[in-house]
Amino acid sequence: MIKLILAYACAGVGYVVSATFIVAILEEMPQLSGKGDWIWVILGLAAAPACFLWDKVANKFGELNTLLLTYALQMVAVIMPVLSDSLITNLIAAAIFGGTFTGIVSLMLTFIGHKFPLNPAKAMARLTICYGTAQIIAPAAAGYLASYYGNYHVALWATALVMLVGMGFLIAVKQDKFTRA
Repeated sequence: MIKLILAYACAGVGYVVSATFIVAILEEMPQLSGKGDWIWVILGLAAAPACFLWDKVANKFGELNTLLLTYALQMVAVIMPVLSDSLITNLIAAAIFGGTFTGIVSLMLTFIGHKFPLNPAKAMARLTICYGTAQIIAPAAAGYLASYYGNYHVALWATALVMLVGMGFLIAVKQDKFTRA
């Protein structure tokens, strides 16, 4: 349970830093100035069917494998604004981000429900508390880093690193699952 809580807290960081600052990040780019709001349109369109689609993927490849894929994709989406100031690249990043953050929530809560069938609400509450706590701490830390360095690059790299750590926790859960079988 602790590994799942930590993995989900990492996902909370991965979600909230981009969600909080994405418009400001893109508005700082000369080629994207005035176009930052479009990111939310693309993000929302990608998020709408995501839970349904990721559920289909999880049914075919397994919940943990699919969670690892969504974490990896979200990590890529978080980094893309650092690597490119292209409108198209950042619209793609928004679509990837929108398509993964809702998927991560849906997949994780479904997985935890399957793992703790006798009292899934209690397990889901624990995960949600840590996801929410990450959403309180991470924007303050990212804002501090952005203020200190004069841009969001370090904050986005740190966010990607946190997502990578979250993937490590998921891999540890996956290994536990196979060793116990």
